[in-house]
Amino acid sequence: MRINTPLKKHGYFWVPSRHEIRVPGIISIEDSGRIELEITEDDKSRLSTELIRPCDFTRIIGEIEEHGYITLDRCLGINKTTTLGGLSKSKFVSDRAFIGIQYEEDEATLFNSFTFSVEGMDEWIQKSGIRAQFSDNYKSVTVQYSPLDNVEMNLSEELKLIISFRSKLPTLPCNLEATIKQKSFFTIRSQKPLHLDKFIDIAYRICILLCLAIDEIVSIDNVNASSDAIKRELGEGSSIPLDIPIYYRSQPYLPKAPDISWHRMLFIYPHIASNTESFFKSWMANYEKLGPAIDLYIASKSTRAGSLTNQFIALAQGLEALHRRISNETPMPKSTFKGLIDELISNCPNGLKTWLRNKAKYGNELTLRKRIQRLFESFGDTFGDNRQQKRLATRIVDTRNYFTHFDESLHNKAAHGKSLVELVYIMEVLSQLHFLKLLGFSKDKIQTITMQNHRIRSKLDYSI
Repeated sequence: MRINTPLKKHGYFWVPSRHEIRVPGIISIEDSGRIELEITEDDKSRLSTELIRPCDFTRIIGEIEEHGYITLDRCLGINKTTTLGGLSKSKFVSDRAFIGIQYEEDEATLFNSFTFSVEGMDEWIQKSGIRAQFSDNYKSVTVQYSPLDNVEMNLSEELKLIISFRSKLPTLPCNLEATIKQKSFFTIRSQKPLHLDKFIDIAYRICILLCLAIDEIVSIDNVNASSDAIKRELGEGSSIPLDIPIYYRSQPYLPKAPDISWHRMLFIYPHIASNTESFFKSWMANYEKLGPAIDLYIASKSTRAGSLTNQFIALAQGLEALHRRISNETPMPKSTFKGLIDELISNCPNGLKTWLRNKAKYGNELTLRKRIQRLFESFGDTFGDNRQQKRLATRIVDTRNYFTHFDESLHNKAAHGKSLVELVYIMEVLSQLHFLKLLGFSKDKIQTITMQNHRIRSKLDYSI
């Protein structure tokens, strides 16, 4: 989770079952969503003694400056130091923090609505209610803001996904400065209460989609949730659901915020605006099946600043996982292969039949080389002619086998240095084009993106 303004507040903390024992402490929530609590106590309270137990997660309640109540969920004590005077300091880490609410010991965290944003979402959406018009002589300017309508779509019978636009308007009077800010959000809305884990999983999948679209590792930020059963009183008998800010260590996340620019994106929201609902439904369905392949591609981008070898291996594994999930092709018909194996086993010595059966279990699967070739063939001459595609597939397989099995005989055949960079570029583009295809982009649209996208064009020109 991206947290541009880390939170550090003083307060008093206790466990739900022991309201009478409250100890002072400091809660810190850092960029990335790491939550840490440090409490100070004397030998009379013994709160930390009750809380610090190996592999024992618990819930801690607090009341902190400015925000009021805070609930820390899945807390784990990590250390405790004691002075000769009897004072001790104990540290805890927590998986989740809920601001402005006090949950009971075993109370479930159920919500009807989960709202969040993603880095680069505003640039990806490409929609703004702000209009500026200069006078003919450019000596004056008129700025107008018209709120944008929400975009609503059904993910299922009980789940809605809403793209909304929130704004911050100037504070009056604005004699010297006037600022208007617009920010985009996703909201997942459920008819019945769902556990927080379900919302987090859906939000993760949407964030991964934006990682692919924006072509950067982007993180979730500004998370709030609400329940129809938890209200905030407005007075005169009216109320609204309480908006609860939530912090947790969402994935993916990189310490350095990405440099976002719409012209480097793989695709932008206007490309899918005409069929938004079917697009997001298709993505959710595809991720259910292709999640491991997509996650390996994201992992390769996360390691870009680290080992080039790790990046290559993640891409190679991702391409294999992708083809296994989109193709049922086998070297020979299943019935023919079964008959062959049955005959071999019947003529095999009894002591080796189990061994042979296990060896033959995956004998009718395509080799990695053939799988990579099939992936290249899907896009015609984008990666060169048939001879070039076979050469690239062979280089990928030899390099993968060298790094994975450490076969010294493949050292000279494997890619190293500049040639490894070229191979990684090719594999990145191959993965991206297949993701576009799975997202429902037409062959012509993919070809247009291939020709017009600066990053893709640069990688292909550099590597082929």
